[in-house]
Amino acid sequence: QVIHDTSVVKSLKGRAIAQMAAKGIHVTLAEQKIAEGIIPKVVSGLARRVNDSSSVLRPEFERLVASTPDLHTDKTTLSRRVATCWNSELTCLDDHLLLRKPVEQLTGQSNLKLSSYRLSQAQWPLAKELRNVLKIFLGATLAFSRKETPLVNEAVELMEDILLKLRTIRDSTTGPNGKPVSPIIRVAAHSGVLVAEKYYKLFGDCEIYAIAIVMSPEKKLQWFTKRGWSEEDIAKTTATVLRRWSQSYVFLPTVNAAQSTPHLAPQPNHIVSLIILLLITIYIPS
Repeated sequence: QVIHDTSVVKSLKGRAIAQMAAKGIHVTLAEQKIAEGIIPKVVSGLARRVNDSSSVLRPEFERLVASTPDLHTDKTTLSRRVATCWNSELTCLDDHLLLRKPVEQLTGQSNLKLSSYRLSQAQWPLAKELRNVLKIFLGATLAFSRKETPLVNEAVELMEDILLKLRTIRDSTTGPNGKPVSPIIRVAAHSGVLVAEKYYKLFGDCEIYAIAIVMSPEKKLQWFTKRGWSEEDIAKTTATVLRRWSQSYVFLPTVNAAQSTPHLAPQPNHIVSLIILLLITIYIPS
C-alpha cells in the first residue's frame, strides 16, 4: 500500500507543478530541492540521530533544552518520524520548530558533525508553513484512529474539510498571519488536492455516501449547498436518494401499532412527492 501511495503521489507531482505554472505560480528545481529536504533529510534525520545516540547526542540535547528558558513545553527530545504512523511527520516537525533554539545549538557544535541536519534560513519559514498544512489532516487521522469508527457521513465530511482547506491554501496569496504563502506550498497544496480528488471522485460510484449525508438529520441537502456543490450535482444526489427509496424501501411491509396487522406503505408516487416536498423545503434557504 505504501509503495502504491508513493507512486500515486509522484505521478501527480509533475501534473500539479504544470497546472499551477499555467496559473502563474512557478517553482524552480532549486526551490523544490530546498522544500523536499526539510522533513525526510533534516528534521527526521536529526530526530533519528538524537534518539539513537543515548550516550552522547540525547543527553546533550536534553541539557540544551533544560538550559533554554521560555520554551513553554515539557518536551525534552525530538519525536521520531514513522512512515507508517499517521501524524508522525507533524509531531516530528512541530518538535523541531518548538525546540528550534536547542536544535540550532546542537547542530552548531562542530565536534558533533551535525551540520547536514541544520535547516537553512530559507527552510525555517517553509517548515512553519508546512506544519500548518499538515495540521489540516490532524482531525481526520485522529477520528479514523479512534476506537469508535466514524460513520459514513462523518467520513465524507472529513474528506470535504480536507479538500476545502487545501484549496484555500492553494488559492490564497496570503496566509492567516498576513504573510505571503510560498509558491512551493501552494503547489504542494494543489498536489494534495489532486491526490484527494483522485479517490474522492469515486463518491459518485457508491450511492451510500450520498444517501448517508442526505439522511443525516443535521446535514441533509443543505450540507451540499453550504459546501458549494453545483445545482446539477445536488439534483443528481437527490435523484439517487429517491431512486434507492423507490427501488428498495417504499414497498417494505410495516406494522400498524394499534392493530398489529401488516400493510403496504403508501404508493411510490405519494411517498416520492412527500420526500421531494420535504427536501425542497429544507433546500430553499430561509
